[in-house]
Amino acid sequence: MTTIASHRRESVQPRPGTPSMTTPTIHRWSTLPSLPRAHYEVDVSWDSVELHLERWSKTFDVSIDPDFQRCHVWTEDQQRAYVEYTLTGGEVGKHITWNCPEWSDNRGGSSMTLVDGKQRLEAVRRFMRGDLKCHGMKYREGERLDMFKAGMKWRVCVLKTRAELLRLYLNINAGGTPHTPEELDRVRAMLDQRRDCAVAPNVAT
Repeated sequence: MTTIASHRRESVQPRPGTPSMTTPTIHRWSTLPSLPRAHYEVDVSWDSVELHLERWSKTFDVSIDPDFQRCHVWTEDQQRAYVEYTLTGGEVGKHITWNCPEWSDNRGGSSMTLVDGKQRLEAVRRFMRGDLKCHGMKYREGERLDMFKAGMKWRVCVLKTRAELLRLYLNINAGGTPHTPEELDRVRAMLDQRRDCAVAPNVAT
């Protein structure tokens, strides 16, 4: 059984006068700052998700529920909608983003943190466990799934500081409507408190 780190959510209030995150004003496209690129990518079929998590847990401190993430906010209908969409060939939303500060060194004990894709990953895991019916069936009630459709692409970034990690989370999520202002402000406040600090050992998403 894979052991994963989980963190209790606490209310974090932004400091008065904290500016909101805005896009930079530029005069040349070439001066735009670049988002971090993944150092590693791997295709993961749904039936091998637990195996991948188990393998990573033997080397890394895996956290799929870090303190800056939302709780499991998708309803069962939303989970079902994502799984059914993907099973019919949907391609959007297949990328799952992780961060491992010491990935290149393959150093044991380094954090492996889930940055983006928590809701989708949980939907898939529930379906594969048989806890979620899709198209009227549980996973093992039908014939073998086409794992070309039932798959994800896991991307691993190598951000060294917690501040970089929180910025990436905000850059991914600040433009979408599912997150409430309070949820994003909570992470902004965390970024403010830890700006440019090194990533702690247990900070993987």
